[in-house]
Amino acid sequence: DMSRTIADSRQQFPTLATNNTVDNKSDYENYGNGGSLSATLNYIAKLDTLGSTFKLIADYSHSDSDSHYLESNEATVGTLAPVTEYRRLLGDSEFNIYALTANVEKKLSPRSSVRYGGKFSYNTVFDRMDYYNSTVGEPYDWVFDDNMTNPPTDYNESVGALYFIYNNSWKRLSLSAGLRGEYTWLENKNGGVKQNYFDLFPNATLSYALNDRSSNMLIAQYSRNIYRPSFSVLNNYQVRISEYTTVIGNPNLTPQYSSNLSLTYVLNYKYTFSLVGQFVRDVIQQQMFTQPDSDVIYYQHVNSAEQNSYGVAMSLPFEVTKWFSFNYDLQMLQMDTKSELANSSCLYTSMDANMNFTLPRNFFFEVDGWWMSKVEIGTLMQLPMGDFDVAIKKRLKNNKMTLSLGVDNLLNNPGRIRSQGEGFKESLHQMNQPRIVRASVNYNFNAGKKFTRRTVETGAAEEKSRM
Repeated sequence: DMSRTIADSRQQFPTLATNNTVDNKSDYENYGNGGSLSATLNYIAKLDTLGSTFKLIADYSHSDSDSHYLESNEATVGTLAPVTEYRRLLGDSEFNIYALTANVEKKLSPRSSVRYGGKFSYNTVFDRMDYYNSTVGEPYDWVFDDNMTNPPTDYNESVGALYFIYNNSWKRLSLSAGLRGEYTWLENKNGGVKQNYFDLFPNATLSYALNDRSSNMLIAQYSRNIYRPSFSVLNNYQVRISEYTTVIGNPNLTPQYSSNLSLTYVLNYKYTFSLVGQFVRDVIQQQMFTQPDSDVIYYQHVNSAEQNSYGVAMSLPFEVTKWFSFNYDLQMLQMDTKSELANSSCLYTSMDANMNFTLPRNFFFEVDGWWMSKVEIGTLMQLPMGDFDVAIKKRLKNNKMTLSLGVDNLLNNPGRIRSQGEGFKESLHQMNQPRIVRASVNYNFNAGKKFTRRTVETGAAEEKSRM
């Protein structure tokens, strides 16, 4: 794979040393090359006539990439002339995931079953970044920056798990309950980081059908979950966004744990209304801090103390006419965060909408939009933002072929972040998602035909999401 990203950001804040205002503008270009390989093997054996099965899943995933990051930074302090500097970052990374999952699903009766098994995963991560500086433009005179270049990250992570799940139903009532235990080993080959911990994760779902067709239901759920940090934020890196802002990794990050509660009402199979609560400990959040007698602001993912969220969520699909359908999702949460740097409280609202128009001659027009309100977490405040995607599609050859032309992030709105803490205040505008024009041709050789195929199940979805 090859990728190229072009972005810019602008910051304004007072300096500590001169008490002047800094107007800082940075432009970035990031070129990347990489590849990935995944392989999955499934073995399934039937154990009895009730449908009991034994399943063995083996997974392997490999990902590697090389990156070339080029930045030009122009800083204006007070009324002084602008000063421009150039930086280059060369990086390479490699991830490997090995996972083996075995489980048995035992049918006790047509309405009840148990499922038990285990999983072992072994992950390796290597990442290196080298920094170079220059004070002149092309042709650049690059000088290696020993202060910004850190030793490479090179660590192994192993996770072993055992689990048990019980399922049963009695007329209109259904129950699913389980328990999973995990033990994790993590060690950095370069020293300094070693983690070993054991955790238990219970879960339960209780549902009750309000009518004989089960079109209207009440569903109560509880689960305790773990979220491990992505491999990228665990890397021991420094990325200088500007002369006054640096993003750094955190190899000492630990997982965050959440307890989740929900009560959902399902109407007519498709409309859902939920009361939700989430209580998270050791929250992984990107926060800002400064060093004494320094104008540099550092961004780093850290484990905050706790975050409690509770509110409502709903999903409302509508078929207004034969040619127009509409789906609307809404979530409103009260979010309270406590951390060592700052406490915050805010009402967070997010909306997603999808509209589909069926036009004459097998044309279709789609609009997908989203919006999120202000979010305040610790020292960071993400201001309201939103965007939408549009696409027109044409079906040909008895619906076997689909031509599509669309534009993502049509408004191309920048992300706006404000940060304030003891001794600093900063505003940052950054183009996170560029406007993208997409064109595609899809052909389905089996359209209109009934056929069966075997699906291959992976047991390493969580690990792959962290690559």
